Amino acid sequence: MIRLLLTLSSVFLLILPAGAQGPLAPPAGPPAAGMKSLQELWDKVNSQPVDKRTPISGSVELVTPGSYYLTQNITSASGTAITISGVGITLDLNGFTIDGRNNANGRGIVLVSSARSTRIMNGNILGGVTRSGSVFSAGTFVGISGSNGASGLTIERLCISGARHGIDVKVVVGSVVKDCAVSLCSSHGIRAGTVTGSSAFLCETTGIEGDTVSGCTAESLGAGSSGVPAGIRGGQVTNCTAKNIGTSGMAISADNVTDCVAVHSGTGIGIYADVVSNSKSTATSGTAISGTSITNCVATSTNGSPAIAADNGTVANCRGSTYAGGIAISALVATGCVVPSGQSINATVKENCVP
Repeated sequence: MIRLLLTLSSVFLLILPAGAQGPLAPPAGPPAAGMKSLQELWDKVNSQPVDKRTPISGSVELVTPGSYYLTQNITSASGTAITISGVGITLDLNGFTIDGRNNANGRGIVLVSSARSTRIMNGNILGGVTRSGSVFSAGTFVGISGSNGASGLTIERLCISGARHGIDVKVVVGSVVKDCAVSLCSSHGIRAGTVTGSSAFLCETTGIEGDTVSGCTAESLGAGSSGVPAGIRGGQVTNCTAKNIGTSGMAISADNVTDCVAVHSGTGIGIYADVVSNSKSTATSGTAISGTSITNCVATSTNGSPAIAADNGTVANCRGSTYAGGIAISALVATGCVVPSGQSINATVKENCVP
């Protein structure tokens, strides 16, 4: 029986159709590895990315598009340390410093009129301007300056000190300054199209100036000859804190002010704007808030001036305080306002006010 079964199996296998078996000849040449070795895999996992940026270590003009970075501090004794004249240039100071303390009338970084799409970041610029008592030393050093015709500029994470102007790029179309700190400037601290998250202290004339200013803190010493002093000057100013400690000017001067805090501890106005809302201001010798439309604000004036003044406009839902017996709020229309007992609201139309 076993022999019969084996015979039948052999016959069955012989009559099965044969499938394609593929070529029997081996490929030409010696066998090649089909997979990466363990060493190759290890090297790939642990390899460092190639830095395609261009290193710079001294004064230079950047013309060719690309990314550049400092490899050391730069000492600038005269002229301009770094000039940017090309298109599409990124300059990373890489934590280093452009030192212009012995360059009284020079520049740290200059964008000429041909510069386009520029980014500058991560470092420090020092100038030689000092202050003794209330007097600034001579010198016109500028940390970063721009030229008419340049466009598309972002400056971020820089610290600049000891200059006439810290960052002066408002003439550059589309200029943005963010997360920068400027101090000890004998004129303006920061001037740009848009300024966010930045600070400027010990600035003789204006701390920060921009079409749009938000999340900033600034101080004016209330002096100087370059315009009316202001801690912050702008079109739209939002969520900022500003101070003026001088004998003139404003803490904040703008078209529209929202969610801000202002203090004028010298002689002048705390907030001066067409529209002011949700803000707080104190003035030692002057009006705390002056505008056309003032809403949801708190203001205090300690020298007898009205805390809030909108003589040709409206004041709504505000609290004002001045000296005993004085006019705390002066407006054409006052609605829902409150002043302390013994003080008054002077308005042509007065509704739901106390007293």
